[in-house]
Amino acid sequence: MGTDTQKAAPKTASLIITKEDEQVAKFDEKEAMRTRSINVVLVVDPEGPIKKAIPTMRDPETHKMTYADVRYRPERVPPTQVLRFNGTPVRDFNSEHSATVDVQGKRTIVVFDRTYDYAGNHFDRCALVMDRIVLSGLLFEKKIDPRSHRPIAVRRRLDANPNSADRTMKYDCIGAKEAELRDLKRIYERIFISQGGPINTRDDDELNKFMYDAIAPIEQEVAT
Repeated sequence: MGTDTQKAAPKTASLIITKEDEQVAKFDEKEAMRTRSINVVLVVDPEGPIKKAIPTMRDPETHKMTYADVRYRPERVPPTQVLRFNGTPVRDFNSEHSATVDVQGKRTIVVFDRTYDYAGNHFDRCALVMDRIVLSGLLFEKKIDPRSHRPIAVRRRLDANPNSADRTMKYDCIGAKEAELRDLKRIYERIFISQGGPINTRDDDELNKFMYDAIAPIEQEVAT
């Protein structure tokens, strides 16, 4: 348990890159499925170089499935969109760790069952989270500041007990530096604290700005 990593295996890339760092129309889908890699995703693009036959409907007369050709382009996933679970699924009595984020009544389930290779390291228990609001909702949680008695955003920890000696963060955004974490923290404050707090101030933009810009960053919460 913790932020241990492994050296990347020799064959990890699912997208072939040329020396000019340009994408080549070759996507190793079988290798991506075998390694459960999220280093590369396929994005729908009418001009994309990859064509896949997608089932659409069953013909009511012949009862045969009909297919439509859809074209894709391969895109490499940036590390700032990859979240890693630092614990072990054994703690949850599940084969894979999962988490749920509720944003204004819309629930998003994130499953940490993929792998990601970055800077020569191989990370397991990863998830692709492209929505920055969901990302902030996983990284941070709401606590009450004992001095000001106001809600603030702090990083989630594996052990929720504040008196625990285990200070391991529950999740890490693989590519996030201090500036990125500050931005995600402010997103959490505005979406999960400002709009969900006990005082309805969402209609007073100036008061909102004063309240949540006045919260000084907590160094230990944004340290990489």
